[in-house]
Amino acid sequence: RKLGITSPLEAVPSIALGALEVTPLELARAFAGMASGGFQVNPLGVLQVVTPGGEVLDKKSVGVKRVVSPESTAILTTMLQGVLDRGTARSARLLGFHSIAAGKTGTTSDYRDAWFVGYTPDLVTLVWVGFDDNSPTGLSGASGALPIWIDYMKRIDLRDSRQPFVLPEGIVFLEIDPVSGQLATDHCP
Repeated sequence: RKLGITSPLEAVPSIALGALEVTPLELARAFAGMASGGFQVNPLGVLQVVTPGGEVLDKKSVGVKRVVSPESTAILTTMLQGVLDRGTARSARLLGFHSIAAGKTGTTSDYRDAWFVGYTPDLVTLVWVGFDDNSPTGLSGASGALPIWIDYMKRIDLRDSRQPFVLPEGIVFLEIDPVSGQLATDHCP
């Protein structure tokens, strides 16, 4: 909610899995908040209207405020980078997308909706694939929305696409032994 989800959501355990519906705009807004390091972002369709002579007729302010700690969003971003490197969106790398990015696939029950929302340090892009009548697409987020996202991201100018996400001070990464789930030692394979 702090990052921009406004749809009524039931407090059920499956909420963490994305089991409840939100709009694509709400989801993009929430991910923009994570990409920005915890700032609530109010999206605008038009920032300003300018005459051919350069006179500004109307200008809107984006207006941002910090609502989540940069440490929390940095940890979440690191986890979501793993989605592209080892998770449900790992096919992005096989399909030629090699930029620094974080993201999440989504598939609803009966394959009615397929989506992928991903972000670089500078850009958030969300793709939704579905039918207005809620009939099944037969596609998952990885098979339906992710290829569209990859195609779009490969076509735009990502000149700083190898810039890593900024990590605030104080975050420490430690190796975990995948067998025991404990901190890795020198004796772990």
